[in-house]
Order: sequence, then C-alpha cells, then structure tokens
Amino acid sequence: QAGANRVLTDGTQVQDHPGVQAAAAAVRESWLALQRMEVAAPLAGVASLGTRPAVERDGALLLEVHLFDFGEAVYGRLVEIEFIAKLRDETSFESIDALRAQIERDARQARAWFAASGDAGQIP
Repeated sequence: QAGANRVLTDGTQVQDHPGVQAAAAAVRESWLALQRMEVAAPLAGVASLGTRPAVERDGALLLEVHLFDFGEAVYGRLVEIEFIAKLRDETSFESIDALRAQIERDARQARAWFAASGDAGQIP
C-alpha cells in the first residue's frame, strides 16, 4: 500500500505512476512565483518514483529526478514535475553496476522520446 495515502498536487494518486518516466520540470523561485503564474521554461529529464528496491529493502516512496543539461542549484526553490511518458516499471537489479547501466539506458530513452516529440511538457 505504499503511496496509497500520497497525492500529487493535481490530485493524482502517486500509486498510479510508479516506475521510470520521461518527465518535464519547472524550477521556480518560490510558491509565490507559482501563485503569480510566472512562466517557467520546461526542462526535460527522467524521473523515478518508487521505493528503490535495488538499493534498500522496504524503502520509503521517493521521487528522484535528473534534469538534462541543467546545472543550477535548486535547494530552497520550488520544483514542479510533470510525468510525460512511462518508460518502464520499477524493478530490482542484481548489482549497483546493473542499476547504473539501466539508469543510462533510461536517460537515453527519455532523451530520444523528447527528441522525437519535440515536447518538454506543458507546465505553465
């Protein structure tokens, strides 16, 4: 039942989206910037929502996001994530090296998805 009581800001149950996704993000200075509907350029990336079974047993539900070609510090800023396309389900791996190799494949697949679609999301 992990995630059963967790809800995304748009009301979506997180349990509906476990796994690895092509994702878009908007980085804003604050909640006030969001309330003012200040436009934030969408950034392409890849996101993993799950419990990290390759790293720990019975882990907490986590959202991990890697933004492509983005090197700014985001601590203290509002980061809004939009799941764009599911790439695969969450899975366990035999080793950390196997996990790293899969992460590289996930990133290549997400980049290819964005390149083919020309879309980095519709975050206002």
